[in-house]
Order: sequence, then structure tokens, then C-alpha cells
Amino acid sequence: EYVHTGQDQEWKVLQYARSLNEEAALSSISMGMFQLMGFNHRLAGFDNAQQMFASLSLGEAEQFDAFIFFINSEPQALQALQRGDVYEFALRFNGSGQAARYTMKIEQAWRKLKADKKG
Repeated sequence: EYVHTGQDQEWKVLQYARSLNEEAALSSISMGMFQLMGFNHRLAGFDNAQQMFASLSLGEAEQFDAFIFFINSEPQALQALQRGDVYEFALRFNGSGQAARYTMKIEQAWRKLKADKKG
């Protein structure tokens, strides 16, 4: 069965994967509003993906803090943003699997932010 059919199905698959190997399961997912990958737990300020998942599950403030910690821990990601290289940034924070998708999402959000500031 195809996994990405909705949030309920995603949670069921994650729970199953966690029953097999919790750290591997949580290392392979993106978390929070910034979609940080679990395998980036150290760059986000956590000892393991389980600790990251628990913290980011608490709320938006924890998600924001982890994202800022990641940016400060990954100077190449910050430099990519400063250059306007959104694709390179997306590669750094989410891996190659969804870099094009996240590039598009970041660029759309940036355009909307700029338009909102003008309006």
C-alpha cells in the first residue's frame, strides 16, 4: 500500500517503523514546521533522533530553536541562504530526496513574504 495517502496513514507507518527500530525510524523522517530530518539531530542540538522528536513534539518554539541551532551548526547552509542559493540550502537541511520540492516551497514563501511587505 502506498504510504503517503494522508497524515493518519503516515502516523501508522511511523508507529510501525518505530516498533522495528525507533532510532532508525525517527532518523528517516522530517520533523516540525521546518521539516528538519531526524538524521540531522546533532546539527539541530540533540544527541539522537528520539530526543529531537520528543522536543519538537512540544511545540513551535522548540521547532524554531532547533532550526536556528541547525543553521548555526551548518555554516554552509547559512552561506547558501546568504547567497540566495535556495537549492543548496534545501540539500543541506533536508537531503537530496526532496531538495527540488523544498526549493519551490521556500521560494514561494519568500515571494509571498516580499509581496506582503509591499502590500
